[in-house]
Amino acid sequence: MAYRNLLCRFVLVFALLLLSAAGPRSARANDARLEVSVSIPPQAYFVERIGGERVHVNVLVTPGTSPHTFEPTPRQVASLTGSNIYFGIGLPFEERVVKKIKGRNTSFSFIRTDEGIIRRPLDLPAGRTTDGDDHEEGGLDPHIWLSVPEIRIQSVNIFEALADADPSHLDMYKTNLDRFLAELDAVDAALAEIFKPYRGRPFFVYHPSFGYFADRYGIVQVPIEIEGKSPTPKQIERVIGEAKAKGARVVFVSPQFDAKSAEIIAEAIGGSVVPIDPLAKDVLHNLEKIAAKIRQAFNQP
Repeated sequence: MAYRNLLCRFVLVFALLLLSAAGPRSARANDARLEVSVSIPPQAYFVERIGGERVHVNVLVTPGTSPHTFEPTPRQVASLTGSNIYFGIGLPFEERVVKKIKGRNTSFSFIRTDEGIIRRPLDLPAGRTTDGDDHEEGGLDPHIWLSVPEIRIQSVNIFEALADADPSHLDMYKTNLDRFLAELDAVDAALAEIFKPYRGRPFFVYHPSFGYFADRYGIVQVPIEIEGKSPTPKQIERVIGEAKAKGARVVFVSPQFDAKSAEIIAEAIGGSVVPIDPLAKDVLHNLEKIAAKIRQAFNQP
């Protein structure tokens, strides 16, 4: 009898353990987060702001790496095969990556967040003309994550893709989108006010990452290089001449690029090199930092 009672108790406890384990597992399975991959950190910020806790985001281009020269490792490509969605932004390597993944994951969705955005041409380096030995124009500007109108379009595209993949949480995604767009508009209005006194003023940058930003607020980006090519001594001489003529005292450099040419120019104009990162993840905060540094450069005597 004692043995039978002990056996019954054991069976009851075991059954309870199975039920308690099955419950959370089932809940987790039914409420699994979307696995999302993106190309650059700013996209991760957009997706996380809209997707909240419903998304887990994998970023391909890590800090300090240039998306213009990036090539994913086999390990990174393998990690993408588990993604539900890959949000592209129009960078050259994305199509190659997608071709590799498609053969391994048929349920994988590739969404272009730049759909609906009209690209501007890349700005030419200081002193560069479009004839003679300088007839070498860049392509279209890919830096669409640094200007509010383009961010708004991308955010709506991200919202629609998340809502389509996970319709049971559409209301949450819409609430998050509306909140994010309101914050974007507030930052945009503040920056427009900051740059009112400086419309038409040039600022010198090593790489032309800030064209959309400059267009938005009526200032002028003057790059030193284009398409990742280091400037020649002749080109550096031209930049120095233009910087002196326009009274520039600051050359902005991104951490993804070598600062040597910028340092030569800054020394020649009696100025300084100032870091400015186009790929910082927290885009709203970064737009404010970029604005503050450019305004400070405009105010230097």
